[in-house]
Amino acid sequence: MTVKLTLMAASLLMMLNAINMAGAVEMKNSEIAIDWKGFLERHDLLWSRMPKVWNEAPFLGNGMMGAMVMQADSHAVRWEVGRGDVQDHRPGGGKFGACRLPIGYFELKTVGAISGGAMRLDLWNAEATGEIKTE
Repeated sequence: MTVKLTLMAASLLMMLNAINMAGAVEMKNSEIAIDWKGFLERHDLLWSRMPKVWNEAPFLGNGMMGAMVMQADSHAVRWEVGRGDVQDHRPGGGKFGACRLPIGYFELKTVGAISGGAMRLDLWNAEATGEIKTE
Protein backbone atom coordinates (compact mmCIF):
# COMPACT_ATOMS: atom_id res chain seq x y z
CA MET A 1 0.00 0.00 0.00
CA THR A 2 2.79 2.42 0.88
CA VAL A 3 4.56 1.71 -2.41
CA LYS A 4 1.37 2.40 -4.39
CA LEU A 5 0.72 5.65 -2.52
CA THR A 6 4.33 6.75 -3.00
CA LEU A 7 4.13 5.99 -6.73
CA MET A 8 0.83 7.85 -6.97
CA ALA A 9 2.28 10.88 -5.17
CA ALA A 10 5.37 10.83 -7.40
CA SER A 11 3.17 10.57 -10.51
CA LEU A 12 1.05 13.49 -9.33
CA LEU A 13 4.11 15.66 -8.71
CA MET A 14 5.53 14.78 -12.15
CA MET A 15 2.18 15.63 -13.77
CA LEU A 16 1.96 18.99 -11.96
CA ASN A 17 5.53 19.77 -12.97
CA ALA A 18 4.74 18.95 -16.64
CA ILE A 19 1.65 21.16 -16.52
CA ASN A 20 3.68 23.97 -14.97
CA MET A 21 6.33 23.66 -17.70
CA ALA A 22 3.55 23.94 -20.30
CA GLY A 23 2.50 27.24 -18.74
CA ALA A 24 -0.95 26.10 -17.56
CA VAL A 25 -0.09 26.47 -13.86
CA GLU A 26 1.38 29.51 -12.18
CA MET A 27 3.35 28.88 -8.98
CA LYS A 28 3.06 31.57 -6.29
CA ASN A 29 4.36 31.33 -2.73
CA SER A 30 3.99 27.53 -2.63
CA GLU A 31 0.42 27.76 -3.98
CA ILE A 32 -0.75 26.34 -7.26
CA ALA A 33 -3.11 28.52 -9.30
CA ILE A 34 -4.98 26.45 -11.87
CA ASP A 35 -7.40 27.79 -14.46
CA TRP A 36 -10.10 25.21 -13.66
CA LYS A 37 -12.67 26.85 -15.94
CA GLY A 38 -10.31 26.65 -18.91
CA PHE A 39 -9.24 23.12 -18.02
CA LEU A 40 -12.81 21.81 -17.71
CA GLU A 41 -13.96 23.67 -20.85
CA ARG A 42 -11.55 21.55 -22.90
CA HIS A 43 -13.36 18.45 -21.60
CA ASP A 44 -16.97 19.54 -22.19
CA LEU A 45 -19.06 16.86 -23.89
CA LEU A 46 -20.28 17.85 -27.38
CA TRP A 47 -23.06 16.47 -29.56
CA SER A 48 -23.21 17.27 -33.28
CA ARG A 49 -26.56 15.49 -33.73
CA MET A 50 -29.63 14.98 -31.59
CA PRO A 51 -29.38 11.88 -29.35
CA LYS A 52 -32.32 9.50 -29.74
CA VAL A 53 -31.81 7.06 -26.82
CA TRP A 54 -30.90 7.47 -23.14
CA ASN A 55 -27.34 6.17 -23.43
CA GLU A 56 -26.45 8.84 -26.02
CA ALA A 57 -28.09 11.75 -24.18
CA PRO A 58 -26.58 14.61 -22.15
CA PHE A 59 -27.17 14.02 -18.46
CA LEU A 60 -27.57 16.52 -15.66
CA GLY A 61 -28.08 15.95 -11.97
CA ASN A 62 -26.87 16.13 -8.42
CA GLY A 63 -26.69 12.43 -7.53
CA MET A 64 -30.27 12.24 -6.28
CA MET A 65 -32.24 13.88 -9.07
CA GLY A 66 -31.27 13.98 -12.73
CA ALA A 67 -32.41 14.55 -16.28
CA MET A 68 -31.42 13.49 -19.79
CA VAL A 69 -32.23 15.32 -23.03
CA MET A 70 -33.03 13.43 -26.24
CA GLN A 71 -35.13 13.54 -29.40
CA ALA A 72 -38.35 11.61 -28.71
CA ASP A 73 -39.71 11.56 -32.27
CA SER A 74 -39.60 13.67 -35.46
CA HIS A 75 -41.43 16.58 -33.73
CA ALA A 76 -40.41 16.34 -30.05
CA VAL A 77 -37.45 16.78 -27.71
CA ARG A 78 -37.82 15.12 -24.31
CA TRP A 79 -36.28 15.80 -20.90
CA GLU A 80 -36.47 12.48 -18.96
CA VAL A 81 -36.47 13.08 -15.19
CA GLY A 82 -35.39 10.53 -12.57
CA ARG A 83 -34.59 10.20 -8.87
CA GLY A 84 -32.10 7.88 -7.23
CA ASP A 85 -34.54 6.80 -4.52
CA VAL A 86 -37.29 5.69 -6.93
CA GLN A 87 -36.32 2.10 -7.72
CA ASP A 88 -37.81 -1.19 -8.85
CA HIS A 89 -37.35 -3.91 -6.20
CA ARG A 90 -39.30 -6.77 -7.80
CA PRO A 91 -37.85 -10.29 -7.43
CA GLY A 92 -35.50 -11.10 -10.29
CA GLY A 93 -35.07 -7.38 -10.91
CA GLY A 94 -32.30 -7.98 -13.42
CA LYS A 95 -28.55 -8.31 -13.40
CA PHE A 96 -27.95 -5.53 -10.86
CA GLY A 97 -30.94 -6.09 -8.56
CA ALA A 98 -32.91 -2.89 -8.03
CA CYS A 99 -33.00 -0.49 -10.95
CA ARG A 100 -33.75 3.24 -11.11
CA LEU A 101 -37.12 4.18 -12.57
CA PRO A 102 -37.96 7.36 -14.47
CA ILE A 103 -40.47 9.58 -12.66
CA GLY A 104 -41.67 11.63 -15.63
CA TYR A 105 -40.66 13.80 -18.53
CA PHE A 106 -41.13 17.19 -20.15
CA GLU A 107 -41.57 17.38 -23.90
CA LEU A 108 -41.06 20.24 -26.33
CA LYS A 109 -43.21 19.77 -29.45
CA THR A 110 -41.96 21.49 -32.58
CA VAL A 111 -44.12 22.70 -35.48
CA GLY A 112 -41.64 21.52 -38.12
CA ALA A 113 -39.86 18.19 -38.17
CA ILE A 114 -36.53 18.15 -36.34
CA SER A 115 -33.76 18.12 -38.94
CA GLY A 116 -30.75 18.32 -36.63
CA GLY A 117 -29.20 19.91 -33.62
CA ALA A 118 -26.15 20.27 -31.43
CA MET A 119 -25.58 20.28 -27.68
CA ARG A 120 -22.84 20.97 -25.16
CA LEU A 121 -22.59 19.70 -21.59
CA ASP A 122 -20.74 22.54 -19.85
CA LEU A 123 -18.84 20.97 -16.93
CA TRP A 124 -17.82 24.27 -15.29
CA ASN A 125 -21.35 25.72 -15.19
CA ALA A 126 -23.07 22.32 -14.83
CA GLU A 127 -25.55 23.03 -17.61
CA ALA A 128 -26.52 21.62 -20.97
CA THR A 129 -27.07 24.06 -23.81
CA GLY A 130 -27.98 23.42 -27.40
CA GLU A 131 -29.71 24.25 -30.61
CA ILE A 132 -32.57 22.38 -32.27
CA LYS A 133 -32.96 22.74 -36.05
CA THR A 134 -36.38 22.23 -37.62
CA GLU A 135 -37.78 22.36 -41.15
